[in-house]
Amino acid sequence: MYPTGDSVKGGTDTKLQIHSEGYTPGTFFVYEQEYDANGKPLEGKFVDRHKDGVINELDKYRAHSPEPKGDDGSLYELLLRPLDALDGTPLEPR
Repeated sequence: MYPTGDSVKGGTDTKLQIHSEGYTPGTFFVYEQEYDANGKPLEGKFVDRHKDGVINELDKYRAHSPEPKGDDGSLYELLLRPLDALDGTPLEPR
């Protein structure tokens, strides 16, 4: 497991992403936020994932990959369809 990515601005040189075997490179490796009964985040409170009464590096988890989940093809459609004229009428294919 190798920390990577930019440090958090205003933080203590904390890296939020890691490279580790079996996971997408740059996966976010963070503490899990605690929430109140109304679903609002509790500032400075994190889940004690190891249930040892201490929040430390052992409580971090791989939150999610930085990679997009998929491509719906919209970029390719935009690149392949004929461009419209400035007045909104479709251009005739060549």
